[in-house]
Amino acid sequence: MNAPATIIVPVFNAFEYVERCLDSIARTVADDQAVLLVDDASSDPRISPLLKKWSQERSSWRVLSNASNLGFVQTVNRAIADTEGDVVLLNSDTLVHGCWLDALQRCAGNIESLATATPFSNNAEICSYPNFCESNLPCEHPELLIQAMREVGPPQYPELPTGVGFCMLVTRRALDLVGSFDADTFGVGYGEENDFCLRCSKAGLRNVLCDDAYVIHQGGASFSAIGHAPNGDNLRRLNEKHPGYDALVADFIDKDPIKPIRAKIASRYAQLLADSQPHQDPLPFTGERFTPECVREIAYEHWHRYAFAQPLICELEVLDIACGEGYGSAMLAESAATVIGVDIDQASVDHATRRYGPLHTNLRYERGSATAIPLADNSVDAVVSFETIEHIHEQEELLQEIARVLRDDGFLIISSPDRRMYSDVTGFVNEHHVKELYREEFEALLDKNFPRYAMFGQKLLFQSAIWQLGSALGQESHAARLNHGRVEHSPVPAYDPIYFIAICANKASALPKLPHTSLYGDAEESVYEHYNDEVRRNIHAGSVIKEMEKHLDYLKQRVADLESAEPERRSWWARILNPKKN
Repeated sequence: MNAPATIIVPVFNAFEYVERCLDSIARTVADDQAVLLVDDASSDPRISPLLKKWSQERSSWRVLSNASNLGFVQTVNRAIADTEGDVVLLNSDTLVHGCWLDALQRCAGNIESLATATPFSNNAEICSYPNFCESNLPCEHPELLIQAMREVGPPQYPELPTGVGFCMLVTRRALDLVGSFDADTFGVGYGEENDFCLRCSKAGLRNVLCDDAYVIHQGGASFSAIGHAPNGDNLRRLNEKHPGYDALVADFIDKDPIKPIRAKIASRYAQLLADSQPHQDPLPFTGERFTPECVREIAYEHWHRYAFAQPLICELEVLDIACGEGYGSAMLAESAATVIGVDIDQASVDHATRRYGPLHTNLRYERGSATAIPLADNSVDAVVSFETIEHIHEQEELLQEIARVLRDDGFLIISSPDRRMYSDVTGFVNEHHVKELYREEFEALLDKNFPRYAMFGQKLLFQSAIWQLGSALGQESHAARLNHGRVEHSPVPAYDPIYFIAICANKASALPKLPHTSLYGDAEESVYEHYNDEVRRNIHAGSVIKEMEKHLDYLKQRVADLESAEPERRSWWARILNPKKN
């Protein structure tokens, strides 16, 4: 790791911005971090006392004061000459958050040929986030955004044609190699960092985006009064000094190589933001609809259906009918081209829109009936209908409506509990199910609208799993079951399913490629852990009971001894065992 860089903050007026900037630095760096505050002859009388206060409170903070106004470029050059090692140039109209400095210095430590590193910002041209080359509003939750940047993976440090000077780490190696900023050409400011970065590139050094750091930038607040403005003569001088600069930047903007990084960050940030919002209270679990706060067996059953459907509807336009709480539609949106979640309950639609709408731009929720779907004919490629058909009497109307909105080459994925195993065998009565179906009834309904279908069974099983590691050579699935001492072999598990899942279409060619079997679990293995926890509790309870039984045997023996003793001794035992009666 390189020696700690010095933070250089050039200051010219803009008191309120400077005050907030210095506060944010103090909150995010170590007490002994070197900070150099350079006052470029500010005319605001509040500036000098503010900078002096910070230098008195922090022994590692120093102040340089220009006797006369030198402009941004010469002010920065003076500060660079007054330091050793790497520097971080930080405009006084910025706000820093999290471990921003650590992120920049990690970048410098990981790239030997580094010249400059620039973080993401709301207002930083080619380093702008979320919208590229735009002045975005500052992120309202920068700490969550920085967390998202960390969680999407290790930083990529993509190459930039030029750094952006609002916040830029500059290595001492680059300064020693190409010199400081060109004050003779660029005067009071604008274009000087572009020129510096281009000189570094020609010397074989790299300018990169530090894609795990974010700094808020107001833009033009501190040096605008003395001509620190874009375009004009300085842009012309920059192109004269570096022919092809405009084309270089235009090509970078056209290709936008940072787009995938921004997209990953935006997706993770939306998830973190949705999880953190107080209005995202879960819908109550009534038994009629599943909510993702439910755990273990019921969660496995419901999540698995959508996980099973996810790869089948990749890049398709999908309808999730009777979407309920909305979690499944959001799952499908991760692989589908578009997803519409439709539910008859307005409260569920509103909840789903708030909770999952911000996560996916290709997802929306609408209120509508399963027997009067609010979509045009032939408008979707796939329909998903999980645990819906048993909740309504108008089951034929449901399938007719689904057939209406499906395109000719579309398909339906639908589930239904098996009445025999779900209710008859168990004696369980689900008050929310108005018309459960036996397998033959379910298939008869499908035949009327979808002559081509593949039927799957679903049941939560306690099984040992064996799977191939490395390159897959086998193509067939295999199941084994011990039945009264004899092992039975079959291509799929030989158990009666609790639920049926059918993939249906008007023609065989419309059916997607289907797996032989599908397994589902969670990373925490919650069902298995719950089982293990119950086993541990039972073992512990057994040991406690064993100790109690041992103690009970002891007491029984004492009673027997007492009863067999002569009267005098029995009286003595009685006084010992019942002192309160004596």
